Amino acid sequence: MGRMTLTGKGRRWVAGGHPWIYKDDIADGKGETGELIPVFDPANQPVGWGLFSTTSRIAIRMVTRSPEQP
Repeated sequence: MGRMTLTGKGRRWVAGGHPWIYKDDIADGKGETGELIPVFDPANQPVGWGLFSTTSRIAIRMVTRSPEQP
């Protein structure tokens, strides 16, 4: 299973309610296209789950902001 860690800017976008995370806002992680992955902030705290894309500029589309997998 993949997982992604956001940059500080990415964390701010998600905290503000934005449903997308751009490639530039990912600090570290890996996953496969279409995979549902957990998303973490720079302090390694969970911020939710999203669908990952390796080909789109929008790398993650948030599904939930819950730490539990949907």
